[in-house]
Amino acid sequence: MTEHDDTEGTRKLREQGPQGTVFVAPTDLPDLDQGGDGERITPESPALVGLAPPFSDHWYRLQPERTQVGRKPHNDIVLDEASVSFEHARIVRTAGEWRVVNLLSTNGTFVNGQKVHQSRLEHGDRLAFGNAAFLFATSDSVDPSPRSFHPQAVTRRQKQVAAAVAIAGAIAVGLLFWLL
Repeated sequence: MTEHDDTEGTRKLREQGPQGTVFVAPTDLPDLDQGGDGERITPESPALVGLAPPFSDHWYRLQPERTQVGRKPHNDIVLDEASVSFEHARIVRTAGEWRVVNLLSTNGTFVNGQKVHQSRLEHGDRLAFGNAAFLFATSDSVDPSPRSFHPQAVTRRQKQVAAAVAIAGAIAVGLLFWLL
């Protein structure tokens, strides 16, 4: 295929992710008044809004009844991030409510900073799959600020700083003994 062979079908494939997942930036929302697929973001048709890099400014529309999230291409929402497990979690709609269910992921699933096996979701909840942070939106009016980062990311940074300080201290003690 040459760069001039841009048919409608190939352009649509580039604009969609695996299994038809559509990536939408918040700056596109005025043009996509209906959420990008003719439907508004509603309690029956929610979306995940990326809060932290590399998913900042990405919106992921949830499937009507069940959406699987993970790193492998067969998931409904594919998150190419090392802290996300191959099959990390499912977001399901049962009895009129949305729930997130962790699928025994290595780095856990978090709702509003709390590690969960499963949890009910409400508009504005902060979801994290490993270090990938999102806002659960059931309305077109979402305000993802202040940007929320997964609490494990802070803990990991704190551990790295503590390790660096410990190494520097060990080197200083070693030099001191060497000089004496």
